[in-house]
Amino acid sequence: MIAADRPDRRSARLFVVEADGTMRDRPRAGLATLFNPGDLVVANDAATLPASLHGTHVPSG
Repeated sequence: MIAADRPDRRSARLFVVEADGTMRDRPRAGLATLFNPGDLVVANDAATLPASLHGTHVPSG
Protein backbone atom coordinates (compact mmCIF):
# COMPACT_ATOMS: atom_id res chain seq x y z
CA MET A 1 0.00 0.00 0.00
CA ILE A 2 1.23 3.50 -0.77
CA ALA A 3 0.20 6.74 0.89
CA ALA A 4 -1.99 7.72 -2.08
CA ASP A 5 -4.19 4.66 -1.45
CA ARG A 6 -5.46 6.03 1.86
CA PRO A 7 -5.16 9.81 2.02
CA ASP A 8 -5.89 11.42 5.38
CA ARG A 9 -8.19 14.17 4.16
CA ARG A 10 -8.43 15.83 7.58
CA SER A 11 -4.73 16.69 7.60
CA ALA A 12 -4.47 17.74 3.93
CA ARG A 13 -2.46 20.91 3.48
CA LEU A 14 -1.95 23.51 0.76
CA PHE A 15 1.29 25.19 -0.25
CA VAL A 16 0.39 28.67 -1.47
CA VAL A 17 2.71 30.92 -3.49
CA GLU A 18 1.43 34.47 -3.85
CA ALA A 19 2.13 36.69 -6.89
CA ASP A 20 4.75 38.60 -4.87
CA GLY A 21 6.60 35.36 -4.03
CA THR A 22 5.28 35.06 -0.48
CA MET A 23 4.87 31.39 0.50
CA ARG A 24 2.58 29.97 3.16
CA ASP A 25 1.10 26.73 4.37
CA ARG A 26 -2.68 26.54 4.79
CA PRO A 27 -5.30 23.90 5.61
CA ARG A 28 -7.04 22.40 2.58
CA ALA A 29 -10.39 23.60 3.93
CA GLY A 30 -9.33 27.17 3.04
CA LEU A 31 -8.84 26.42 -0.67
CA ALA A 32 -11.96 28.23 -1.94
CA THR A 33 -10.98 31.46 -0.16
CA LEU A 34 -7.86 31.75 -2.32
CA PHE A 35 -9.58 32.12 -5.71
CA ASN A 36 -10.42 35.25 -7.66
CA PRO A 37 -12.14 35.47 -11.06
CA GLY A 38 -9.65 34.55 -13.78
CA ASP A 39 -7.31 32.55 -11.51
CA LEU A 40 -5.59 29.45 -12.85
CA VAL A 41 -5.69 26.31 -10.69
CA VAL A 42 -3.23 23.46 -11.29
CA ALA A 43 -4.05 20.24 -9.43
CA ASN A 44 -2.16 16.95 -9.22
CA ASP A 45 -3.72 13.85 -7.73
CA ALA A 46 -1.09 11.38 -8.94
CA ALA A 47 1.01 11.50 -5.74
CA THR A 48 4.13 11.88 -7.90
CA LEU A 49 4.52 15.66 -7.96
CA PRO A 50 8.14 15.86 -6.74
CA ALA A 51 9.25 13.38 -9.41
CA SER A 52 7.25 15.19 -12.10
CA LEU A 53 8.73 18.67 -11.77
CA HIS A 54 11.87 19.99 -13.42
CA GLY A 55 13.40 23.34 -12.59
CA THR A 56 16.01 25.28 -10.70
CA HIS A 57 15.83 25.87 -6.96
CA VAL A 58 16.37 29.51 -6.07
CA PRO A 59 16.98 30.16 -2.35
CA SER A 60 14.01 32.04 -0.94
CA GLY A 61 15.16 32.68 2.61
